[in-house]
Amino acid sequence: MTTRPPAEHAAHRYADAGWPVFPCRPGSKLPATEHGFHDATTSHRQIARWWSAQPEANLAIATGDPGPDVLDVDLKDGRSGYAALAQARRAGLAAHPRAVIRTPSGGAHLYYRGTSQRSGTIPAAALDFRGQGGYVLAPPSLSAETGRPYEVISHQPSDATVDWEAVRRHLTPAREHQPPARPGPGAAERPREVGSPGRMDGRPARRQPQRRPVLGLRPRLRSRRLQRPGRHRPRRPRSRAVRPRDHRHRPLRPPHGRPPFRTSPATRSRLT
Repeated sequence: MTTRPPAEHAAHRYADAGWPVFPCRPGSKLPATEHGFHDATTSHRQIARWWSAQPEANLAIATGDPGPDVLDVDLKDGRSGYAALAQARRAGLAAHPRAVIRTPSGGAHLYYRGTSQRSGTIPAAALDFRGQGGYVLAPPSLSAETGRPYEVISHQPSDATVDWEAVRRHLTPAREHQPPARPGPGAAERPREVGSPGRMDGRPARRQPQRRPVLGLRPRLRSRRLQRPGRHRPRRPRSRAVRPRDHRHRPLRPPHGRPPFRTSPATRSRLT
């Protein structure tokens, strides 16, 4: 009988609870599947296939319904999210989690019943929320940076949920609108702008629209139009040669006194 790796054994238990799982690279948070948390499943056959190929892979849970919602308390880079967590608990916004997990960095993951809320973060409070479109590493995954595992601190049956929008509003209250400070009596006032000298009523002069250059014309005509906008020479109509009305009755005169070709004797005697 073959012994299952600890991560695979835990993955089967999470799948029995209805939480979709998928593998991550050993000691890392990077997914080991092609599509990441989109490949998360509760199929025991697929779970066994994954961990038989990578026995040392970390275990991740896709958050959001049907998985859990997770409140992530960070503790790194000189920031601590425990103060914000205590403030949310005093307001009754983060009570009765289903499970509390200690992270390798010393932070915590608080598991709640999954909802359709999207993931979010409050960087100033070092507090994150993992919901729809997110995932978290679950015990017994290891961190390659610290060499410590994710550990279960407490576990209890609970159907409580966390309202992330209410937590965000409570930890980041909107700033009250403050009117701009007025200058004191001793402050120098800014001189008001006076209208242009071209107007007698003190109003600013009307801005003249900028004319666009006329394209598609000859260079000389285009420069003439730009110099004198609105004035240009009218286009002359084409002259047509007007033939006389009696051109059919005029006799055909030979050029240079020579008789035309193919003329009858009567026509020749009449021309001469």
